[in-house]
Amino acid sequence: MCSAERTAAAGASLPEQADAVLRQLRLIAEESGSSLENLLKVTLYVTDLAALPELCTTLFRHYGAHLPASSVVQVQGLFTDTINIEIEAIIALP
Repeated sequence: MCSAERTAAAGASLPEQADAVLRQLRLIAEESGSSLENLLKVTLYVTDLAALPELCTTLFRHYGAHLPASSVVQVQGLFTDTINIEIEAIIALP
């Protein structure tokens, strides 16, 4: 995530942070000639599973009809207390 996006997302809700990360993934995929339709697998590390329903809404909005294989792992904490999600993604490139 670029530093401006990271700064804007830090401290936001988990779904808002996921939205920021997925926007960055979309940009990275497009810059590489791909798209989120080529997203093969995601692993989501989250600090709070209670936010899962809202997170799913955010994910489905970005995924559209293409649902990649995914795992959700609850963790005690991430890089800083203001970050609530980390997303590891595998995207097929052309």
